[in-house]
Amino acid sequence: MERQLFALLVEWLTQVGETHRRGRKQFSDVTIVAVLLWAALHDRPIFWACQDINWPPSRTRLLQLPSPSTMSRRLRTYPVLLLLEQLTSFLRDFFPRHMLKISDTKPLVVGPCSKDKDARRGYAAGEMAKGYKIAALVDGAGATDAWRLEPLNVADSHAALRLLQDHPGSGYVVADCTHDSNGLYQLAGTQGWQLIARPQRPKARGRGHRRQSPYRMRGLELLDNPLAACGQVSSFGQDLYDLRDTIERRFGFWGNFGGGLGPLPHWVRRPHRVVVWVAAKLIITAAWDIRNHRHLATG
Repeated sequence: MERQLFALLVEWLTQVGETHRRGRKQFSDVTIVAVLLWAALHDRPIFWACQDINWPPSRTRLLQLPSPSTMSRRLRTYPVLLLLEQLTSFLRDFFPRHMLKISDTKPLVVGPCSKDKDARRGYAAGEMAKGYKIAALVDGAGATDAWRLEPLNVADSHAALRLLQDHPGSGYVVADCTHDSNGLYQLAGTQGWQLIARPQRPKARGRGHRRQSPYRMRGLELLDNPLAACGQVSSFGQDLYDLRDTIERRFGFWGNFGGGLGPLPHWVRRPHRVVVWVAAKLIITAAWDIRNHRHLATG
């Protein structure tokens, strides 16, 4: 299965990478990303993918493999990172787009004795841990629209604020009560989104004495159901909020197949390695979806 999936990835990668000039570089950007995907698909370190013995003998491409030092250096360069982003965008276009988005965070925990200077201690599933978190924006149908990496001690509302700041649009964004922030509501509104999040204090009698964002007041109104006493089961906003568990299922799916995003392996430390590793895993996840014809656009 891994070889079939990798063959599809290389086909799409080659198509996307046609605009990247090789110049005087010994290895093209496509080769660097292909070696990264081969390592991530098999949950192995980069140096493992740089050895000929770990590749099928009948391969027709990548006849010469880069060294681990070359991979380490090139994976930090702008053209390679751009190619990863272009491939992600190319695969995203296979999926439909909806007006409903769901925002949440997924922790990426490292060991408590890890020497990673950038990993921070914060809450992960209600417990203190050390590591990072992914702030993700997922489409209502399940496709990942955007994500960014943050230390684990960054609040969910701050992580979502930075994510939406870079991704304007139009529609509704549903999130849990940790995203109930006037600043996030205001930023989402100015970017074209209407945020809908449960209030952190749902039984509070009032809204407090501070000035409230009009977008927050609108979001809370959408969550109310004034016709409940008349037999109205739910409101439009409540129906949207009930779809929030889509992102929970999506986070679970990320690691529920071979080659998916599981716990960070011990060789993936520091932000520049974590970002590249997660990007490769999400590309593999999108390719797995496309190959199995899940959530694809029709017509």
